Amino acid sequence: MKKIKKINTLDELKLEIAALEIQRANEREMLKEQVKLLQEHLKPMNLIKDVFSGFTHSDKPKVDILGTIIGMATGYITKKVVTGSSLNPLKRIAGTFLQTKISNSVATHGPLLKSLGMSLFKKIVNLRKDKEKAAHAA
Repeated sequence: MKKIKKINTLDELKLEIAALEIQRANEREMLKEQVKLLQEHLKPMNLIKDVFSGFTHSDKPKVDILGTIIGMATGYITKKVVTGSSLNPLKRIAGTFLQTKISNSVATHGPLLKSLGMSLFKKIVNLRKDKEKAAHAA
């Protein structure tokens, strides 16, 4: 944190204001540049390129295409659920970020998610069977 110095004269105040205005202008330009880079990175085509470049540059075994498609679809659906038809740019950026993260997670952790899903499905089916048995026994 910048140490605040004591300002004693009007000239010192004017100099400090000018310095702060220059600092604000520089920070605003840096922020604008970061937003442009983020927007470019979050364009759908660049997201798709990132997903597929992960396959070609990875030392890990290739992930199956079906898992990738499911990951991308899951991410897209999540984005639509989160953002809806909102025109709010922050909500849209958050939705795109979430879409990217979920797509990558589902694509890379597909087998784990599949086994968890199957386990959950089996538990639900078994619970239903137990309830039916109890209903028939009563």
